[in-house]
Amino acid sequence: MPDLTRSPDLAALDAQAAATRAALNPRQARFLAGVVAGQSLVTAARAAGYKDPGRYGAVVARKPLVAAALAAARELAAAKAGYSHATLMDELGAAMEFALKTDNAAAYVRAIELRGKATGLLVDRLDARVAVGGFVLNVHGIEGAGDV
Repeated sequence: MPDLTRSPDLAALDAQAAATRAALNPRQARFLAGVVAGQSLVTAARAAGYKDPGRYGAVVARKPLVAAALAAARELAAAKAGYSHATLMDELGAAMEFALKTDNAAAYVRAIELRGKATGLLVDRLDARVAVGGFVLNVHGIEGAGDV
C-alpha cells in the first residue's frame, strides 16, 4: 500500500474517495466494492444483493452518488498508478506515429478510435431492446440515456 501521506494529491484523492463511499447505502457500497475489485456491473449487483442484477447493475452505476464514488475510485487508482488521461493520449499518439511508420492502417485507425473514445467524441452505440405488449422495440443511439 503506497504511503498516502507523502503526496498531498494522493491524500486529497483518498479523502475524496472515502467521502463519496461514506455517502452510499450499504448495498451501494457493496456494489462499488465489487466494481472497484474488477467485477462486471452484473456480478457486482448480484453480490450486493440486487433482485435483478442484469437490469440494476447499469442503473445503480448511473445513480449520482454511485457514479461519483466510481469516478473518485478510478481517479485515485489512476493517481496511484501514475497514469493519467494525458499519459493515455501521449501513448496513443506514439502508437499512431508507429502505425504510420510501419504502414499499418488498421493500427492507425484503431488508435484514432481509442483517442475518440477517450475524449468522449466517439461513443459506442447504445442498443436497448424493450418489450411492450408483446412487441419488441429496438432503440439505437439514444442521447441522454444515462438519465434513465
